[in-house]
Amino acid sequence: MTGINKTIVFSVCLIVLSAFANTKVLAAEKEAGKTLLTRGEVIGQRDGKNITLKRRSNIYEKDEIRVGKDGRAQFRMIDQALISLQENSVLQIKKYQFVEGETSNSALLELLSGGLRTITGAIGKGNKKAYELRTPLATIGIRGTDYEVEIVSNGMYVAVWEGVIHLRARLRSGCNILLGRSKPFMFIFIDRLGKCTGLDEVPDVFRDGHSSNIKIPAANNVLDANYVTGKELLARPVLLDPSIEVISNSQPPVTPPATPPVTPPVEPPVTPPTTPPVVPPPEVTYEVSAFAIDQTRPSTELDVSASELNTATPTFNVGLNVLDNAAGSAVQNYEQSVGGYAVSWGYWGEFNSTLASRNVDDSSNRGLLWATYEATDPDVVSARTGAFNRYDNVSNSLLSATAGAASNLQVQMDVNFESGAVSNGALSANTPNETWVAVFEGQITSGDLDLQMNGASVIDSDPNTASPPRDASGFIAGDFIGDNAEAILGAFGLSEDADPSNNIQGLFTVDDQ
Repeated sequence: MTGINKTIVFSVCLIVLSAFANTKVLAAEKEAGKTLLTRGEVIGQRDGKNITLKRRSNIYEKDEIRVGKDGRAQFRMIDQALISLQENSVLQIKKYQFVEGETSNSALLELLSGGLRTITGAIGKGNKKAYELRTPLATIGIRGTDYEVEIVSNGMYVAVWEGVIHLRARLRSGCNILLGRSKPFMFIFIDRLGKCTGLDEVPDVFRDGHSSNIKIPAANNVLDANYVTGKELLARPVLLDPSIEVISNSQPPVTPPATPPVTPPVEPPVTPPTTPPVVPPPEVTYEVSAFAIDQTRPSTELDVSASELNTATPTFNVGLNVLDNAAGSAVQNYEQSVGGYAVSWGYWGEFNSTLASRNVDDSSNRGLLWATYEATDPDVVSARTGAFNRYDNVSNSLLSATAGAASNLQVQMDVNFESGAVSNGALSANTPNETWVAVFEGQITSGDLDLQMNGASVIDSDPNTASPPRDASGFIAGDFIGDNAEAILGAFGLSEDADPSNNIQGLFTVDDQ
């Protein structure tokens, strides 16, 4: 072989080896999803390196995600699945492959510690065998669902909010069951020997805002043969596996200690009983930012704060008045981490008030539309720059109107972080036969956003009526959300001046572009 030929062959080999190396790098960097939200320490371990994950950070196949104490994280996967990790969690993305229309899509995740909630995406809704979550105690396959897992020191809790999961203990002698609303159990505890215990109540580890649509049974509730309809707990004592034991509370069974030998009792000296000191209940504090719209007076802005963020039943402080969810009232449209931000919202058909005249029940069809949220640090807002920042991408909304279903909410505003001015504010929304429009402006003061309504109208959608626009009045409010004030959470309420019973209200998140 001549020197020239050797050089050509060597060059070709280098090109092939380089392409092969690049292929390996690309394979190692196969995107699995994107970070929506992080709180506290959230680390991605990749190729032996620790990478701090933040909002919009990509995550990849083979990543190991670690969430520290008091941390949390939420991810949108490439098949549109949502994964939320609790504190002290470790999740390995063993495999995550998705191409629209392909039949080879698959996902394999392994939760080593902590807690996880997921709403599955296209992979879980297609080939049911293509999705698997492994834990130290069991593997979980799904059939298009919303479920939750929490690993504790002596076992693992599992809850299924929607759909069905197939749970198999890792030990061959353990349980092998289906869980879901249509199955005998929605909740189980699996111990380290693989024994499953069916629970007829929501386990305590999931009650911190995780079960917004589940009605908690009374303390004396026992399993019976009746279905409970709608969003309430479904519990039937049908055992699919002899290893499943039924208990009527949310705690796993406790093995009693061995009985010691009986010895003659020694009579202790009689002492008078002491009365324990009376401990007053903890005082409720209202330190969470909130919006609330009382639909019996929808055009009035309430100066409100809340007791908690991630719960379907916070209490709200409105001056000297306190509002709370009426006993037994269903919570509708409840959602946490709205748009990936620290925002929760929902609707109460009934609510109680310390002012008895303000109590509202379902018969009025006029309840409370509310949101709790964590605002962007005012110092972060004050540090932002730019004379033209348009917020016009409405990513989420929750609307209500007396004239029928409200839809197609559009909101825009221009924010000048240099001068603090908010201009060109406009809002519109549709009901079946009308269009509501409003204009507003505002300003930023010490990092806080203040919006003011300048005018509003309601217009008949049918051009054949040819009726002129009718005046309306109301309010609009907003606050920056996100790590860098990249979005605004807003609330509004409008009523027709000539007919106040015709009104519309809503909550929304609008992102900058």
